[in-house]
Amino acid sequence: MPAGLRAPRTWRRRAEAAVAAAAWRSSVAAALGIEGLPARHTLRADTTAWTLRPRPQQGRWGNCWVMAPMLALHEVAPERIAAMLTTAAGDAVLVQLPGVPEQIRVARSFPRDATGRLIGARQESGPPGWPAVLEAAIADHVAGGYRMLQRGFARFGFGILVGRASRTLLRLPTPEQVQTWASQHRAMTASTHPASTFLAHGWMDNGARRVLAANHVYALVGADPHADVFLLRNPVRPGEVLSVARTAFRRGVLSVDVTEPLRS
Repeated sequence: MPAGLRAPRTWRRRAEAAVAAAAWRSSVAAALGIEGLPARHTLRADTTAWTLRPRPQQGRWGNCWVMAPMLALHEVAPERIAAMLTTAAGDAVLVQLPGVPEQIRVARSFPRDATGRLIGARQESGPPGWPAVLEAAIADHVAGGYRMLQRGFARFGFGILVGRASRTLLRLPTPEQVQTWASQHRAMTASTHPASTFLAHGWMDNGARRVLAANHVYALVGADPHADVFLLRNPVRPGEVLSVARTAFRRGVLSVDVTEPLRS
């Protein structure tokens, strides 16, 4: 083929590109601790004591659009989560989602795979706890099942948890704006591009390679204007704060969602 001309996009080349893309997604998912869904699962009761102190941690349902807003809400106004949950008889919990007229009764039995590992949300590095209860209520309210939660937008996650959809910004804010919103007790998320060569390769920061997952939602928990960085928490690994420079943030993030002030 003459130099400078691109090879035609035949079905074979498209298939090869799809396989390569799938392999890259798998490698990034493995690096971030995201695993595939098991073919079958069983329910097992959760009898452990729990409090609202631990952060929520995303499981394997692929519902970052729910879990990142949940993590962001827990960061700025955990009392709102507490107000949704009431212990009921029979080791169950009554969940009152904002804007939903009736309470949702959740039995504390949650899906596990064939090895006994929890599939869904949990308290950070702990038992299912309150995140699993809230996730189950949302699954029941939205679609009647966990697997239907695998696709969505952060604004709708906030709508379920706060009672009002967040404001979605395609023009990304500055670190100064994010710091101001954080001081106003606004919950925020950052959604990455569904496909980006920048995200595919990551970037170097002080000698270490940093990676953000594509097509993923992070809790945006603050910013440091002096260092010119944004601060993110991944719902899959909520205990770690990711410091992302402004340039990397603008190249990797597609949109930011921000709520109204959640405390007076």
